[in-house]
Amino acid sequence: MKPVTVFGIGSPFGADRLGWEAIDVLTRVDDWPVPVDCHKLDRPGLALLEQLRECERAVLIDAFLARDETGVRVLSLDELAVGSPLTTHDAGLAETLALGERLGMLPGELVIVGIGVVGESMDEEVALPMPEFVDVMRGVLSKLI
Repeated sequence: MKPVTVFGIGSPFGADRLGWEAIDVLTRVDDWPVPVDCHKLDRPGLALLEQLRECERAVLIDAFLARDETGVRVLSLDELAVGSPLTTHDAGLAETLALGERLGMLPGELVIVGIGVVGESMDEEVALPMPEFVDVMRGVLSKLI
């Protein structure tokens, strides 16, 4: 069975590191329902499209600022807020995926897992909600078999 490619998006700073911590968890657990091929990406911007280009099935894990509720959840492309105007400067996940969708560069199966962080910025140190993250990922990976 081909592995599912999983990308943890983030940086080494504050809550933005949660995508990387998620990858660390994925590599330590050995009983996922499907093999996983894990990668940490440091704020890839539009370069994410090159990473996704070769994938049949991919999961993107990224932290996001939530209004009032923390937690781990699957997000749709429509739920991501796209800024305006679309430029190559400061292209975040929403802008990158919107462009990839228009250009037909996204994998056949793409799942976005968001880790909600309540606060004013991603600079705060927060912990990855472990049991919830593992449960969500088991569900996501079970559907990608």
